[in-house]
Amino acid sequence: MAVKLNVHGLNVHGAPTEAIEDWFETDPTPYLSEEDRTLVAEIRAFVRAQDYTPLGDEAVRELEERMQLAAGYASDEGVYGTPLCGAFHRILLDQRVPPELSRQILVRFNPRMAERQGVAFERT
Repeated sequence: MAVKLNVHGLNVHGAPTEAIEDWFETDPTPYLSEEDRTLVAEIRAFVRAQDYTPLGDEAVRELEERMQLAAGYASDEGVYGTPLCGAFHRILLDQRVPPELSRQILVRFNPRMAERQGVAFERT
């Protein structure tokens, strides 16, 4: 399962970094750039400032299972997550974010996340 990534004009084969294969078992924070860390901190602060009922244990397990399935399907298609993507998923799980708040977060932060990731995927 190789993917050809165009990252800032450089072609890279495989996952963005071979050291990270499973965002659900590995903390992506050490792999974030300083700008990505700033964005992650903004997202985390935004979530913590919201008034919401956190998901229960079973709902968090279901959310994580859905995320893992989606990541598995994407990798089957040759698309791998980035450290920023992994950090975003960790926030959703750690803060037990319900779907309606997840949508608000995406509306507010997705354009900046897409810009920061700077990755164009090409199937090989």
